[in-house]
Amino acid sequence: WPGVKGDIRIPSFEEWLMKRYKGQFWKTHPARLNFNAWQKCSNEIKVVNIHQGHLMTNFICKGLKGADHTCSSSLLQENTVKNITAELVAAAGRRRLTHQNKSINLNYDILAVYAHS
Repeated sequence: WPGVKGDIRIPSFEEWLMKRYKGQFWKTHPARLNFNAWQKCSNEIKVVNIHQGHLMTNFICKGLKGADHTCSSSLLQENTVKNITAELVAAAGRRRLTHQNKSINLNYDILAVYAHS
């Protein structure tokens, strides 16, 4: 696949994006424009990567100046939640091994191609 007879070409994300937004790109990324605008108001503007670690802990520890105690508390709480979650996942895995169901491959991708055709 793709296509029932391999006759449909799925464009890459880059190809789709360029076709969809051709001629609409900015010379400067909108996030950079916003950062530059806010930086005119204060030299203490920080950019925090929301994809790194837990969102709130990351924001508190890296984005808030002087929040050391709150950061420590948030990190401790995050680690506690991770430990509890790991224990629950392990217990669920042990239960799942005793109640394992056989499954079949439904080839969802092929069904989607046929539905599209």
